[in-house]
Amino acid sequence: MIIILIAGVFASVVQGKPGYRGVLVSGGKVSPKALGEGTNFRIPVFQRVIWMNVQPKIVEMTLLLPAATSDLHEIKMKIRVTHNIIPDKAPQVYQKVGRNNLSSVLYPGVTEAVMAVASGYIAEEFAANPKKVSSEIKEKLDSLMRGQGIAIGGVSVSNIQVSGS
Repeated sequence: MIIILIAGVFASVVQGKPGYRGVLVSGGKVSPKALGEGTNFRIPVFQRVIWMNVQPKIVEMTLLLPAATSDLHEIKMKIRVTHNIIPDKAPQVYQKVGRNNLSSVLYPGVTEAVMAVASGYIAEEFAANPKKVSSEIKEKLDSLMRGQGIAIGGVSVSNIQVSGS
């Protein structure tokens, strides 16, 4: 009997590692509060913990956007985005997009942010100001992604090519 009691206590304790937040799922329902680093408790069998990595990650992509600039030139560019799940928003992110599917919201957000920024430039200005463009894309992308529980740490654009120039 004592062995069963001790096993039950050990099964209810979960350890949060640095850089991760736990999402407590109780009978299929996601708890809105993220579990932090250190010792946390759960009800064995009924509750499970999904660990979400909240450390910064880098994603790189090449975009080809037709008629993106104000003078309707096509843009091809490489973009590098540093992002992370906002620690307190881990349950929301898990509920909306899952554990390993951030790209389903990040890639469309990047495209939308680049299109919004590019539409304010003529092609030559866009290609000639990569630092300014990067800063504006970061600002726009961060405002889009914060509502999804994702913070944007940085954006860098390179190899900007515009058609017809």
